[in-house]
Amino acid sequence: MRRRRAWTAGAAAAALLGGLSLACSDETTAEDLREESEEMVETASDFAEQERQDIQSELEQELEEISDGIDELRSEGADQEVIDNLEEQRQKVAEKLDELRDASGEQWDRLRDEIDDALDELERSYRRATS
Repeated sequence: MRRRRAWTAGAAAAALLGGLSLACSDETTAEDLREESEEMVETASDFAEQERQDIQSELEQELEEISDGIDELRSEGADQEVIDNLEEQRQKVAEKLDELRDASGEQWDRLRDEIDDALDELERSYRRATS
């Protein structure tokens, strides 16, 4: 299961093309273009930050749901070795999520990929434990 939401070229173009209206006018100055381009960069940056926050929230929610499931297995008296394995995997994902909060750029992308993979493995382990 992949949770990645890519910032598509279309979304980027839509965010950036809003400012091109000034470029079409005969009265557009270099200062107008500079200001408009700064606004476009800020808009794109804000959009990217919101996307990161949304993805991080989704990952945290998925981890919380699995944690609740592990607690339920524990209360049902599941095998302690299975619980310990799930808890160990859950802890690794939680630690990566902590790292993700402070990451930026390529490091953020790399960590998100690692978390996706770790969550996928945790989900598979959980499904095996509940089947």
